[in-house]
Amino acid sequence: MPRVHIPGGFGSGTSTPRRPCRYLPAALRRYENARLQRTTAIVRGSFGNTKRFHNPAFGNPEGAAAYVERDFRREKLKQRYDWLYEYDALTVPLRCQTWKQ
Repeated sequence: MPRVHIPGGFGSGTSTPRRPCRYLPAALRRYENARLQRTTAIVRGSFGNTKRFHNPAFGNPEGAAAYVERDFRREKLKQRYDWLYEYDALTVPLRCQTWKQ
């Protein structure tokens, strides 16, 4: 594999970063800001699922059947989870700035 030299950057071979952590705090803040709304919604949805899957209605067959019929219909499931599973991280616009060394 040929050696690649990127002045002040990261790469294989002979490159030696001058300041490897210079942009890390800003990059991590941008990453956090980009993910915060979605991850918060996921945590809240998970908490809701705890109540949903451990519902007292499951304590007897009749209650369980009625609960499943009411809360686990296809339309309800699509409404509840489509936003989660249809998400494509590669298409989410991110505000980026050009880093200058």
